[in-house]
Parts: sequence; C-alpha cells; structure tokens
Amino acid sequence: MFGSRNYYWRVLLLLATLFLYPVISLFGPAHGHDEFYPFFRWNLFSASAEIRGDSVIIIKEIGGVPLAKPTIFYDLGPYFAAARTKDVRLAKLLDNLVRAERSGDHAVSDHLTSVINETFMPDQAQVKYDVAVITYNALQRYRTGEILKTSIIKSTDKRL
Repeated sequence: MFGSRNYYWRVLLLLATLFLYPVISLFGPAHGHDEFYPFFRWNLFSASAEIRGDSVIIIKEIGGVPLAKPTIFYDLGPYFAAARTKDVRLAKLLDNLVRAERSGDHAVSDHLTSVINETFMPDQAQVKYDVAVITYNALQRYRTGEILKTSIIKSTDKRL
C-alpha cells in the first residue's frame, strides 16, 4: 500500500511539472525582462569574446644578460618565485599600472613599479622589462601560444 501511494505522488509531481513548466514559460516574464531562469536563457554563456587582452610583464634582460627572446614573466619560473607560484596579485597590479600610465598619473605608476620590483622580483638584482598589453585569440593562444599584438605601455628596469 505504501509503495503505490509513493508511486502516485511521483506520477502526480511529474505531470504537474510537465504542465506547469510550459505555462510558466509562456506567461512568465513581463515585457523587457528576458531573463527568467530556468525558463529562459538556457545558454547563459554560449558566446564569449574571441579576442582577449591581458596586462603582462615582458622580461628582456636578467642580471645584465639579454634573454634569447623577450619572455612573459609567468614563463620564467626558474628565475622568479612569484612566476613559479603564478601569483595572481600581479595581474591586478598590472591592470592598475596600465590604467595609471594611460591616464598620465606617473606618481601612481612609479609607486606600482616599485611594488613590482620589491614584491614580485626580489630574486634578481637587475631586470630589464616592459609592461605591456597583449591581445590574443584565446583558443589560438592555448593551442600555439600565438599573440596577435603587443602594446608596450612602459619600459623600465630594476637595479639594486
């Protein structure tokens, strides 16, 4: 007897869902409100930007020795502890530095540059680098490492 009652409620719930779902989806959102999850917007993230941009540090020289090719900071783990650990605080700091440079606030830019030198590059006494914005297709960069455009924002060096 208990099993049949449980079955009855499950069937009733299924039928109610099959009936109410289309009713709610037809009469749900008011005009101008196209978001009514889960009845609308099933593909919330189906489209994303193909071209992306990031603020990065491009190292050109370490300890007075030029690198074979300019290299992004995070790819130089053997030289920098912050690169080995992929310290994400650097990304936000670089965004702020790029914003300061573009707005002409050189005092903030110089302060943030000293923070980079002291916090993220204490392992090396002498480093020559650029702060840049790279533009890339995310899928192509993942597959091949290709960067479409590099815009140098600030060239500087760290010396003790």
